[in-house]
Amino acid sequence: MNPKASSEKLNRPLVIPLMGYPGIQLTHSTIKQNEFNWGLQFWTISELAKKYKPDGVFFMLDMVAILEPTAIMLSPDSFWKFSRQFISKLIDNQGKKWQWK
Repeated sequence: MNPKASSEKLNRPLVIPLMGYPGIQLTHSTIKQNEFNWGLQFWTISELAKKYKPDGVFFMLDMVAILEPTAIMLSPDSFWKFSRQFISKLIDNQGKKWQWK
């Protein structure tokens, strides 16, 4: 069944949220651990699916891969400033702010 037919059958839009951070809380892990361990990431995504029952799930994404295309529109200094601000809001290392070096 295609997404449009699924949506019509449910009589609502499909919901496929990005839920990496709530997932790491369920498995008591970190984003970094999930990024480098496919088994842990699978477990985290599975726990999210069991708890929230979304219409679909996404794997956790490397934010650098998402932000790199932005470099085309920004100067290198502006890109890194933007990246740091964006990622620092998304990544939390057990309550401590990400330390940029």
